[in-house]
Amino acid sequence: MLRTIKNNIKKNRKAKYQKVIFTKKDINLRKKAIQFIFKTGNNLKKEKIFCESCFFYSRYLNKKNFILFYKKFNSRLQLKEKYCKFSYKKKSNKNACFETYLLFSKFLINNKQVNNIQKLNTILKINDLLILIYSKNKHSNLVKKFMQNIKYEEKLLNRYL
Repeated sequence: MLRTIKNNIKKNRKAKYQKVIFTKKDINLRKKAIQFIFKTGNNLKKEKIFCESCFFYSRYLNKKNFILFYKKFNSRLQLKEKYCKFSYKKKSNKNACFETYLLFSKFLINNKQVNNIQKLNTILKINDLLILIYSKNKHSNLVKKFMQNIKYEEKLLNRYL
């Protein structure tokens, strides 16, 4: 089931979500995948291991430059591991990690410059990406933070449905 939703997300990301129409079956499959992830997560606190991407974003992502990273994410549908501190050009070709996207979404939720419809669009893309890169062995301790993203997504969906 999780494999099926990951394949669907890969197809949608290749099309950059432009001409994608979701059916009720797709939506229900996504909800089941989220429930599966929630069940596999554990609340054990693992030792926090910082990768280069976590280190870079925890140090340099702030309220002032968030909009730059927001635009980069929306144009490419992903963030890179490192960017130049002054010109914000990518320094590596590796993609950012799971925890980095959680940090990015936290800034998105608290940002006042982005309206709620744009937030909904971006949080849906982030959550799809998080479902895509989720690994039970690596990310089971971050499920609680991921579920906060899902709850915020549902809150915004309920506002506009």
